[in-house]
Amino acid sequence: MSDLKNKLEKIETYHTEGKNGVLEIISHKRTFKKLPFILSLCVSLTISIVILLFVPNKSFKILSTGCDLLIVIFPSLLGFSLGGYALIVGFGNIDLLKKATRINAY
Repeated sequence: MSDLKNKLEKIETYHTEGKNGVLEIISHKRTFKKLPFILSLCVSLTISIVILLFVPNKSFKILSTGCDLLIVIFPSLLGFSLGGYALIVGFGNIDLLKKATRINAY
């Protein structure tokens, strides 16, 4: 019983609630210092600056088209991810799920 209590206390210390918990995870994982984040930020800023400098009259139209494209793509990706999750959960192999999951800090 005390082993279960220790595990529950450990989980509670790892999972701070709200904004502070999210900030703690981001700082622990060093998300803002990783190469993919820095590259995506640089590419986004470069594209934005190029659009503002070379086609300032059409910048709203380009932004609107980009938003429409994202609104179409993200639900499809979410559905694909949920479909994969449903397959894994529906598979029903407890041993497979135990091997695939582990409790780390987060």
